[in-house]
Amino acid sequence: MFSIEELLLRSSSRQLHHFACGCAEHALGYLDNPPEQCTHLLSCKRQWLEGLLPTSTLKSAYWELHHRYERMDSAKLCVTSCLRASSWEVEEDSLEEVRYRMQDAARCAAAFVGFHLARQHRSAAESSKALMNSDPDVKEYRALEVQWQTTYFNELFADDSL
Repeated sequence: MFSIEELLLRSSSRQLHHFACGCAEHALGYLDNPPEQCTHLLSCKRQWLEGLLPTSTLKSAYWELHHRYERMDSAKLCVTSCLRASSWEVEEDSLEEVRYRMQDAARCAAAFVGFHLARQHRSAAESSKALMNSDPDVKEYRALEVQWQTTYFNELFADDSL
């Protein structure tokens, strides 16, 4: 099994974008009511990757989310960051830039999951303090998310259709 860092270097742009979408979907799965703009952008991104949606529509979905970005709570902001990274104007980016953005997307998703799961077991104030102090629970939840990401990315890498 390859590490995320190794896979970032070995994967195609298409695989990288599927990876970032998967990270965002997995992280959104922890929310009871994910923001509609986030799920809409993910849907647009998946359709765009399949060639079913023009780039202009994907960009519109991105900007719709971008305009709402400042009005979301911190947990949703982290997921939104992941989505923004996965939907960047990729046709203008080099593969190196795409790799960087996808790595950032994965980190955002892992940070969100660590924070969200710790928050479920504590009050919001305790969770914020724990996150700031690198609480072992938050680290453990992040590590579990990175483990999931690594497995998922390896599955994508092995998929010859991508």
